[in-house]
Amino acid sequence: MVKNTYYKRLFLIFFFTYFSISIANIYVVTFIPFYFLEVINVNRSSLAFIKLLISVPLLLPIFTGFLYDRYITNVKRLNLIFSIFFTISFLIFIVDPQNLSFFGAFYVVNLISQFMIRGGMTKIFMALTITNKPHYTESIREFRIQVKNNFLLILNIGSIFGSTLTAIASICISNLREQSDWNMFFLCGFLFSLPIFISSMIFQKIKLPCLNPVSKIPTVRGKTKMTKRIKMKALYRFIPIFLLYMTFFLNDSSLLNMIYLSWFSERFGDVFIRTVFIFLPVSYVLMMIGNLFVARYLNKLRTLKKMSPESLFCIIGILCKSFLILLVILSANPFIVFFLFFILLPFLGSLETLSLASTAQKISQEGKHPTLRMQFISTANSLASMIFSPIGLILSTIVSINHIFFIQLVFYGFSLIPILLLSRGAEKTKRRKRKPPNLVLLEEFKELKKR
Repeated sequence: MVKNTYYKRLFLIFFFTYFSISIANIYVVTFIPFYFLEVINVNRSSLAFIKLLISVPLLLPIFTGFLYDRYITNVKRLNLIFSIFFTISFLIFIVDPQNLSFFGAFYVVNLISQFMIRGGMTKIFMALTITNKPHYTESIREFRIQVKNNFLLILNIGSIFGSTLTAIASICISNLREQSDWNMFFLCGFLFSLPIFISSMIFQKIKLPCLNPVSKIPTVRGKTKMTKRIKMKALYRFIPIFLLYMTFFLNDSSLLNMIYLSWFSERFGDVFIRTVFIFLPVSYVLMMIGNLFVARYLNKLRTLKKMSPESLFCIIGILCKSFLILLVILSANPFIVFFLFFILLPFLGSLETLSLASTAQKISQEGKHPTLRMQFISTANSLASMIFSPIGLILSTIVSINHIFFIQLVFYGFSLIPILLLSRGAEKTKRRKRKPPNLVLLEEFKELKKR
């Protein structure tokens, strides 16, 4: 762990920021769908339509990434403003939890606030972890890689702590069908969101690194060898971004997120759900162990010749998740298997979360707009949620849950393909020797810049 006091303060800000964001996410993904489907008994098609309608802001990170890269430098002030909106969004939902319109308003305000806050955090993260500057020494690069791993570990642990605290609070719901218990639980969500506002106040006193907007690329008229070469280079840089995007998209589990807890309740009753809520903190502790394990061995496995350690951990995590879903489909004793599925799935997901985030950072730094690239990759999960969550809700009224599990298994299998291609491409790039610069092209480029 980096021992610099400046970085420790930033780690603390990142921890509490993602702590509060994870609380909002676990409410939206796990508890609120169960509340609407089992306590309020809303129509699944109506919920699917509302979910699709209010998911438009999920693609906002592309826009925020461009703004932060090109124009925005005052990250701290925007962080404070949107942390206030983030906290207020919970109050909107508490006004009338039974009304889908209030849920829609809460979801939209919360999402926009999340993406604006994450955009600023991503800009700071990229500014402190970029390693591809030509004047950097090897020791500086090693230090920045260590900082990157620490940042990723801290924000993941913050997310896990937020999810764990919410899971512990869910134990206080003594009667799953009682509206007053759920109102108290939603009030806890508002109280748990306050740390992001407090941390944003502390954030105002921290001096940030240079966050100047990226200068505009000079417009060059006429097709020259240099411009063709730049276009080809940009195309080659987009290929790994596309492969990583497809990995995130296919590896998302939004097809099951909004229905499996409700289905467990219908099949096994409230006792099973109460048991799951009690053991939910255990699953998040296992997730933390998975993150610590990956962070510890990510650098130690850099000497692997055939595959990067990030790809190795991703493949292991996806194969284990696929095997667990296969057990769910084929099991003769579904109660135990479903319970293990619910508890172990976060741990298996943690094996790939840190690895994919590390890969995204390495790919995003190779270009003119690192924040935009990082934010663009993050929209893969948002797009998957926007598409698959309503589809999962509608399919649950048509086919059995086993068929939906099988579809998710197929998606996991397809997500292995871009990971393998990405790993192979990275290995070829590493082995390729750097060619000496073409002096003629360099002179031509200087002339173009003078124009």
